[in-house]
Amino acid sequence: MKEFEINEYITLKLELGETNIYINNEFFNQCKFLLLELPLNEISKFDEIMSIDEAAKILDHSMEGQGNKSNYITPETEFWGHCSNLQVWNESNYDTRLLHSNLSFPLLKKLSEVGDQTAKQVFREEIATRIKSKSKSVINFLLEERYLDNFKKEELEVVFEEPLFNYAVGNEKILNYLVFTYLRVGLLDLLIKDLKSIIKNYPNNAELWYHLGLTYYQASQISSHAINKFSGINTEKKPIHEYNFVHLNGNLEKSLNAFNEALKINSRMIKAWNRLTRIYKLQMKFDESFKASLQVLEINPDDKYAQYNLINLILNKREFKKFNIVEAIQQINLNEKLIQFDFKCPKCGKFSKTDFKRIKFCRYCQAQLSKSGKYKKYNLRELVAAGSWYPKNKIELNTSIENCFIKGKYSPGEILIPLNNQRTVIGGISPNSGYNYSGYASAHTFLNLFQENIPDTIIILSPDLVGYNKLGIMGGGKWETPLGNIHIDSELSLSIVENCQNMNLDDKSFINGILKNDHSIESQLPFIKYCSGEKNTKIVPILIPHNLKYEDFNELSLNIAKVIKQSKKDIISLAIGLLSHFSIKDKDDLKDYKILDKNFINSFKDFTPKVAYSDLIKIPGNGLGTITLLMLICKNLGGNKCKPLKYYTSYDMIGSGHYSGAYFSGVIVKQETL
Repeated sequence: MKEFEINEYITLKLELGETNIYINNEFFNQCKFLLLELPLNEISKFDEIMSIDEAAKILDHSMEGQGNKSNYITPETEFWGHCSNLQVWNESNYDTRLLHSNLSFPLLKKLSEVGDQTAKQVFREEIATRIKSKSKSVINFLLEERYLDNFKKEELEVVFEEPLFNYAVGNEKILNYLVFTYLRVGLLDLLIKDLKSIIKNYPNNAELWYHLGLTYYQASQISSHAINKFSGINTEKKPIHEYNFVHLNGNLEKSLNAFNEALKINSRMIKAWNRLTRIYKLQMKFDESFKASLQVLEINPDDKYAQYNLINLILNKREFKKFNIVEAIQQINLNEKLIQFDFKCPKCGKFSKTDFKRIKFCRYCQAQLSKSGKYKKYNLRELVAAGSWYPKNKIELNTSIENCFIKGKYSPGEILIPLNNQRTVIGGISPNSGYNYSGYASAHTFLNLFQENIPDTIIILSPDLVGYNKLGIMGGGKWETPLGNIHIDSELSLSIVENCQNMNLDDKSFINGILKNDHSIESQLPFIKYCSGEKNTKIVPILIPHNLKYEDFNELSLNIAKVIKQSKKDIISLAIGLLSHFSIKDKDDLKDYKILDKNFINSFKDFTPKVAYSDLIKIPGNGLGTITLLMLICKNLGGNKCKPLKYYTSYDMIGSGHYSGAYFSGVIVKQETL
């Protein structure tokens, strides 16, 4: 075996007739070959070449393999040829022009990873330089292999001075990657500009139109400040109640037009039809959303998203003025078990409507049996967020929660010690995000909720993040956490169902249906388990949709407050919700959002639910329904003071980024008045 050391990181070895490269004594498996033949009568072709890639392009594939016996070289000769090439490459500060791109860049990347300082220094510079060289084969390689992944916004702005979308036409992999890269660093303006520019050259490319629509859809989620600068829409002139419509639709119509252009070119583009269904739902055009899903199912009857959208619209009893749902269902032949039908409960004999065929009892009897422990079909809601939103390991999770209470400038700075005092704190707000960010705000809330006394039951009001679109409650069973299971208070849950007309008892959706993957409730439970200790506080999880009006929240709060008053238990309510969470273009965006958040915090402090509701409508967050309902419930229970506890943003924590979430904690108190 022969061996040649290029430098302290690179070694070549001749093993069983093969030349192998080792990086830090680890085998590096990458394509490598020599250019063997330069015909004398064609030597002039190589006068102007600037890189091995250009030479390879001229030679096509004649340099690969040993198909031509006259060009055969021994393994040892080939080994020394590779040694010579890599030695020159090393002495030239890793100039990627001296090796083929499918060897030089993987080598450079690996050397950077193992600590080669020269490689670290030139890695990004070489990528930018080779992109500016406009070599199609090199650029295609760099984009297909995702070599821009670690570039920062400022670096990409320089790289994107080159019209890279020219290389994406006809290559969906590169197109998807380029769009993702622009969006990753928040270059929405530049992405739209570049897409529109390339579309002028390729107006009949459906993929380009689709990605322009996708980008406008992303842009429709940015702040009013950004909308003013980006599209010329002045949201300040709109009345308060129209804010959400402007917030969503600043670029939504442009997105709709772009998707329609894509469909004119390719009417069977399923992903464009599915995007239209989402936009039409945001615009409250449910007929159009329904029709778009039908188009998808005509192309692919098994498309899950289209099926789900149709069922979701049907089961939520939307009013379709110009469309016959029954004919539509017959036309697409949807599985009958997904459609509502009359169901007779074998226990009580009453008829009701159900949307799945395997249910054994009506919701009332199901809750009673769940309460008695006889009905265990849907017993345990298993973990889905552990290991991502919070630690899955029990010891690590305990440490993480403890740190949220005592470490860092955003924490309360004290450990929870229940005092067994009379309860005055009857409700609280806790954000839902990863513990590294929102955990400190949550710790403030749970410290105040549990410090006076450990409650018997917590009613958890959770935002609808998955499109459930109706009130849902879990009637029995347990919820898994790494610290131990938490039981549902079946008695209280059943009482709420009996007193709230539109409340859907739906254990199945929470445990094994559409709500299974929602993290909001689950992320609060480790805090509850940690704070309750051996008492084992129970919960009643309720999902709150976004489509309710203030009057609906008012009526619902009266009924829930009535149930709490009738119970002899120590019951508190918890609203889950983020304030502003958003993509930001600059610090002005952050200031705008903080103003909106502070307006709500002031109305919360004043304990004016209707004003708080109006303020929350303006905020691109998810706490509109849950926080409004919490304030109204506590108001009806005699609450007379709201205490803001902590407010900060992820941008405040890390000092940078193109996305920021705002975390707020507060409690509502019922104090004795003289």
